[in-house]
Amino acid sequence: EPADKLLERIQAEKEQLETSKRRRKNQADLPPIDPPYELPKGWRWVRVGELFDVQGGGTPSKQTSAYWNGPIPWISPKDMKSRVIEETVNTITEIGIKNSTATLIQKGSVAIVVRSGILNRALPVAILGQDSTVNQDMKVFNSKEQVVNEYLYWYISGHQEFLLSKFTKSGTTVKSFLTEYFLEHLIPLPPKFELEEVLKEIEKLIGNEELIKKLLEQENQLNSLTQSILSKAFRGELGTHDPEEESAMELLKEVLAEKNGRTYEPPREEIPQVAEQGELYLT
Repeated sequence: EPADKLLERIQAEKEQLETSKRRRKNQADLPPIDPPYELPKGWRWVRVGELFDVQGGGTPSKQTSAYWNGPIPWISPKDMKSRVIEETVNTITEIGIKNSTATLIQKGSVAIVVRSGILNRALPVAILGQDSTVNQDMKVFNSKEQVVNEYLYWYISGHQEFLLSKFTKSGTTVKSFLTEYFLEHLIPLPPKFELEEVLKEIEKLIGNEELIKKLLEQENQLNSLTQSILSKAFRGELGTHDPEEESAMELLKEVLAEKNGRTYEPPREEIPQVAEQGELYLT
């Protein structure tokens, strides 16, 4: 599906869902797009607002217990610690939604923090792992096309420094991200099949990066293990050939357990016993 057709379909779906209350600036009122640079054949420049509907959130009264601890995730900036948000620190109820400006937002949408001190150094972004609500310090983008949503997630992740420099302003206490200006920001839109390939390649490269991180963590653990063993050696705690002392393997298991915050229990010694029939068995 060419980028032009993908954009037309998304815009048609948006027009059907858009209400007069939420209607944004008509695209015809905007100046024509001045391409920043030439794109590959089949790609096109689009404004963020041409692709995405944007929703905000709210906070039910914390004085009313009936609004809280329900089954509905309520996302705030402190939950923005992973790529996909499956669980939240706080949850709310249906009655909490009805009595606040919070709205239930579709799974797969892209959430960003738009008001927080963290905007001094990062632009937190995440994908909703289930239908959720957000607080007033968040904005959520949804194109109704999951591949386009994921594309926006990776675009924001990869351009945080640039977007923060262009679309944030300082308030009296914290910084704010200027969503209304970001909606006019140009991003390159590939044809759908290329978009899917781009996302696959990103997933592959990010997967390799995470694997390398895990290997480096294991290397650090091994270095730490070496230090622990040497420390035991110089304290005279490594043991000898005395069978009463712990073996090197048992020591290794013990040190690894300590590093992972667990307690290692050595296996119970098996002692041959003679059954009544005269056969040997182990206890």
